[in-house]
Amino acid sequence: MKSVRITIVFLLLAGLCWLGWDLYHRQNENYQINSFSLPSAIVSAEITDINRFVQKANSLTRPDFVDANQDIAAVYTEVSGHADLNFNIIFGRSCFISVNDQAFTLTFNHPDFSMDEALNFINDNLAVNASVQDDKLNIQNQFIHFSFYGTYVVFSNQPITPQTEVNRLAMTNADYVVYTDSTVIEKHILANGQEYRVWQDTGQIVRGRPLAHFDLLSKVPASFGQLIYYSSQRFDEDQHQFFKEPNQEAFSWIRNQMVLVKKDSFELLIAPQNERRNLKLILEEQTLKANSDSGQIAFFNLRNFEIMPFATQSNWNQAIQECEMDMKFYTEFEDVNVVANSLPSLLWYLSEIQSSNLIRDQDEMVSAIQRSAPLKSHYMQLTKGTDGAIDFQTTTWKNKINRVYTASTAGKEVSTEIQLEEVEIPMDRPVLKILPHPGGLFVLCKDEIRAYDLTGVLMGKSPLLTTDFIRFELLDLENDDKKEVAIFTKKGLKVFNHNAGEIRDMSVPGGITGGMVVNYDQQYDYRFFLTGGKKILCYNEAGNVVNGWQFAGSQSTLTGDALYGQFNGKDYLVFDDQNGQHYTLNRRGDLRFQSKAQWQILAASMTLTGKNAGTISRLGYQSNHIYNHYLQDGSVDSLKLDQQVTPTDAFWIDQKEPTLIIDEPGRVVLFSQFGYKSHEVLKPLSAKKLLNVEKLKGFYFVFFDNANYRIYLLDQDGKQLTSQMSAKPGIYGLTDSRFYTYDGAVIKEFKLK
Repeated sequence: MKSVRITIVFLLLAGLCWLGWDLYHRQNENYQINSFSLPSAIVSAEITDINRFVQKANSLTRPDFVDANQDIAAVYTEVSGHADLNFNIIFGRSCFISVNDQAFTLTFNHPDFSMDEALNFINDNLAVNASVQDDKLNIQNQFIHFSFYGTYVVFSNQPITPQTEVNRLAMTNADYVVYTDSTVIEKHILANGQEYRVWQDTGQIVRGRPLAHFDLLSKVPASFGQLIYYSSQRFDEDQHQFFKEPNQEAFSWIRNQMVLVKKDSFELLIAPQNERRNLKLILEEQTLKANSDSGQIAFFNLRNFEIMPFATQSNWNQAIQECEMDMKFYTEFEDVNVVANSLPSLLWYLSEIQSSNLIRDQDEMVSAIQRSAPLKSHYMQLTKGTDGAIDFQTTTWKNKINRVYTASTAGKEVSTEIQLEEVEIPMDRPVLKILPHPGGLFVLCKDEIRAYDLTGVLMGKSPLLTTDFIRFELLDLENDDKKEVAIFTKKGLKVFNHNAGEIRDMSVPGGITGGMVVNYDQQYDYRFFLTGGKKILCYNEAGNVVNGWQFAGSQSTLTGDALYGQFNGKDYLVFDDQNGQHYTLNRRGDLRFQSKAQWQILAASMTLTGKNAGTISRLGYQSNHIYNHYLQDGSVDSLKLDQQVTPTDAFWIDQKEPTLIIDEPGRVVLFSQFGYKSHEVLKPLSAKKLLNVEKLKGFYFVFFDNANYRIYLLDQDGKQLTSQMSAKPGIYGLTDSRFYTYDGAVIKEFKLK
């Protein structure tokens, strides 16, 4: 009996032990990795794969939860530089972190975790000393609690009581997941070199499905500051969820999607037209009603775009939260309607179209949008930072009220310029003028002239004791394609060879006001004409006064302006005096015409035009008219430009055929001598100062940004070729194949072809 009782007691004890073990085991099975979070946690995070997280740490934006606790921040700083180590094999694949500013827990799931192996791993690979003392982990003399709960090991800087009832963690393959509370969950994914955040909430009912956004966004300028996109297949219904109390006509014309574009003070609405309502007709009707005098709408044209100023009842700036301005101008581009808050806004948009600087023209920006945002969204907001990086935020309703958000940041924007081959020429003196030519370039410095070949090698230099420059001319005295340069200064004329060696010095006592170089019959038999006081001096190639030149003198002081033309084999040399008298001379200095007519030509051309003596004239411009001043009899006729212009400046360029340049606030318009428009270019956004229009094989437009000291080069279609830092507005050089700029330290040469 005694043995039976002993057996029964043993069995009962064994049963109790088994029940205790089973209860313990069951209790452990009820734990999850987040059972060990702090009750007072500010934020918690799950790292789903420690090795992957550490390997991406240097390219991750430093997670916010890391800096919520200084101990965790120290751990992150230490391990983030060890992408070569295998943390998973020592600590397990996943990790859960829970922190406030004073406390933390760090939980790993590893069924075979060994503290000895962990200590060896830390001491061998990390720049810290670790040991176990008094059942605590000692790291750098800081004691940390550690406990085992089944397959979990928990490290904390204070005792922790596990929770058996916790919310189930999100199932995800994200790099890490952040839990602010039980309802706010952010998944963080690193891919394609950028970080993505995804989260969910509920919102107002949206009924329509989202649309693909790229076709509309592709028509937005790549230089946008911010753009906000809306779409729904049931836009008429869902507009009331997107916007605040829109009036009946405000969005009735839109076909399912719209984008608001912002750039500094510029705002535009861009949207495709639906088949039911025509925005142009709506705005025309509202504008005519608003005009009390029932006058006509003042349409006007820029390039190929018809612009309509309008008044509207649509309260877009009140209905759209992000819209701050009233819309005032309308146009169309391809299949979309465009309304803008100001004429400068619209000019910016059209100039970006002209320059092929829309999003669709920038391959890297297209790639960034395609990889950073869902293909379809109800709402998107793209914001460009000062460094050109783009922040993306999108919202898509998965059903009527549940919506998913995503956010990410793409890399810096790419340059919109054509990529040019660049050569730098170091300078140790301030540059005043750059004179390029097919074989190299002359550089005028403060106290010398230099010559460089096409590779930037210094070929020679000479002293230059004056900076009172009047004008410069390139010539070829030897007809050997090696250019010389004639430099007119207030003291006289100097000529330098292709190596910047001085070969002529024609200084004039009392100084000069101007002059010109003439290549008679294109036979390379040059004459140099200098004007000073009432005299015109004529020198040959050797720098000697020409015998037989017999100009008797002018009635008043000569201005220095001089023109040359050859008609029917006869030479015509024209000089002006300060009273507006023109002296038309032959090669000997005799007057060809006895006309006493005086006429101050406004915006005068420096070219003579005509076919014979009776039609030789000089061109001028004033008040929308081109004037011809005929030199033989002094008569004047005029013709009107074929379109109205409002110039801030007007001048002529005269290579081969005269071209009138009209400089307006937002554009540059070119007219032939017969008044017909030949070209029109919209100015770049920040570069409103027109320096010049150069006529080579085609037209080139040179602009300057006074605020940022940048010089811009555009081709004849308005395409921006380059923009470069520039020390002063007028310092640049241009040939058919090269563009030179000076930034205050070096000359930069760009090969255009």
